[in-house]
Formats: sequence, structure tokens, C-alpha cells
Amino acid sequence: MSYQEKSAWACVLSILVVFTPYFFVVFWYPLAHVGMFAITVALLVAMLVAFHTVNSITTAPIRKSGDVPAPDELDHIIELRAAKLAGIVLATVVLCWSIATMFGAPAQGVIAIASERAAGDLATSSSFAIPVSQALFWVHLLFAGFVVSNIAYYTAIVAGYRRLSNG
Repeated sequence: MSYQEKSAWACVLSILVVFTPYFFVVFWYPLAHVGMFAITVALLVAMLVAFHTVNSITTAPIRKSGDVPAPDELDHIIELRAAKLAGIVLATVVLCWSIATMFGAPAQGVIAIASERAAGDLATSSSFAIPVSQALFWVHLLFAGFVVSNIAYYTAIVAGYRRLSNG
């Protein structure tokens, strides 16, 4: 298994291990993101540093003997295909998110105005409001799309190297 494939495996697993609990918590409690995000990023960095340190120590004899091949054109092609897939995933997520918020945000505002009118209050344009928790939910949803596109990137790299090793 090449260094790039090991690194991609480590990134996929680290992202899944770290961000699954993060999104589970922030989708239930959207205002808990402030402390959770700092902890999540620190944990992700720690996991990746630990992996790369262990990988560097275990492959030291190979590197010292000079048997490590430099990344070639095939490695670059695998990374380009993975980047293309991740870009498509991210563009799809952002487009779907934009469409959903274009129709969802005005609906929330119209519901607020309608409830004020039903209560007998005079509804004005300042009555148009979106709750903070609702807005944070949509922001977390967009961030989840970014994380999913990163998972797609590293998974495509792993799949590219697996395809090579299986013939």
C-alpha cells in the first residue's frame, strides 16, 4: 500500500470518526457548535498528526534506503479524478442547499408574518424573521456537504489505488 493510499485511508477514517458525533450533536442542538467545532478540529488534527508520525517512524528504513518511488503521472491522475468527483459533489450540495434556502427562508418569514396577523398584530416587513437555530441548522447542513465532499475526495483516491492493486 502506497503512502498516498495510507494517507487517504487515515483521512477518511479520521473525518468519519470526528465529524459523525459533531454533526449528530449540532443537528440536535444547533447552538452547541461553538465549543464543539474547536474540539472537533483539535481532535482531527491530533489524529492525523499521530497517524503521520507513526507512518513516518515505521517507514523510516524504506525512506533511508531510497526505495520510495516519487509520485508519478498515475498518482496525479488519481488525485485529479478524485478532485473532480469532490468538486461535483460539493457543487451539487451547494446548488441543492441554495435552492432549498431560497424557498425555505421566505417560507419561514411568511409563517412568522402569518402568525402575527392571526394573533391580531399588524405585520410589517420587520416581522420577517428566521430563528437563529433554524439559520444555524442550514449553515451546519452546508458545512456537512463540505465534509461529505472531502470524504468523496479521499474515498476516490483509495478506490483509485485499490483499482490499480486489483488489476
